[in-house]
Amino acid sequence: MNKNHTLDLALLRAFVEVADTGSMSVASVGLHLTQGAVSQRIKRLEAFLGCPLLMRDTQGSSLTWQGRSLLPDARRLLRMHDAFCASVGARESDAPVRLGLPFDMAGAPLAPVLKAFGDAFPKAEVKIFSASSVDLDQVFATGELDLVLSQGPVDVELGERLAVDQLVWLGNELGNAGQTLDP
Repeated sequence: MNKNHTLDLALLRAFVEVADTGSMSVASVGLHLTQGAVSQRIKRLEAFLGCPLLMRDTQGSSLTWQGRSLLPDARRLLRMHDAFCASVGARESDAPVRLGLPFDMAGAPLAPVLKAFGDAFPKAEVKIFSASSVDLDQVFATGELDLVLSQGPVDVELGERLAVDQLVWLGNELGNAGQTLDP
């Protein structure tokens, strides 16, 4: 085995496809490559490992004892690779995040939070829906929203509660809270 290089997983994927189909030409269709490209990948893998993996004849390809020995490990490595890639890709999904906010929270107070989210996840798309807390909770219950900031009783069980905070009422020192101001 050539210890000076890393294994190209495309070579391993070609080997598994040929092993599964028993044919270079059928494998080429599944891999979206020419038959010659698949054959070259198999030759490169055999050179890398320093042993023959396939026996080729007019009926197709069959595994050598080295190929049969390699196949389970090759499958496992490719599954791990694909699972890893899927988990990393899941962190930046193409699906938009659907956020429900009460009318009074959808403005300037949320801007720094959205900016920080956009900086952390530049490919993410956030769709904001504004309505009353009661309406947002109802839409959330149908699965049409992913995340909701709402005001309501603490004992309501709706989705996974991420945080609870007290509602604070503020008034000014002059005691005229709630009065309209004349310009």
